[in-house]
Amino acid sequence: MLLGFKTKLKLNNRQKTIMAKHAGYSRWVFNWGLKAWSVTYKEGLKPTANKLKKFYTNYVKQHYIWQSQLSSRVYPYAFVDLDNATVLACGQRRTGRATCGRVLKSVAADGSGRSRK
Repeated sequence: MLLGFKTKLKLNNRQKTIMAKHAGYSRWVFNWGLKAWSVTYKEGLKPTANKLKKFYTNYVKQHYIWQSQLSSRVYPYAFVDLDNATVLACGQRRTGRATCGRVLKSVAADGSGRSRK
């Protein structure tokens, strides 16, 4: 016999704000990764979630100061979700090429990788 349990979090206003910030952060990273994936795929390369995550961690994250206020455990899962979505959309597993980083650097240099003030 299987039993199911519903759990409701009783969050105060501060905790609700923090949860909303983390959800927005995850959504923002997913959308950034989707744009980067699309650009590299149009260039004829086959990006992977791991390569996008490494590039994001090393090059892009440092441009957005507000992300340092949030947990670093959030954004890797956005790339896992992106990988699952692209696998479902393409219907197969992909293998990446080593030149994927070159195209990603051009994505970051086009001005869209700058923070707004």
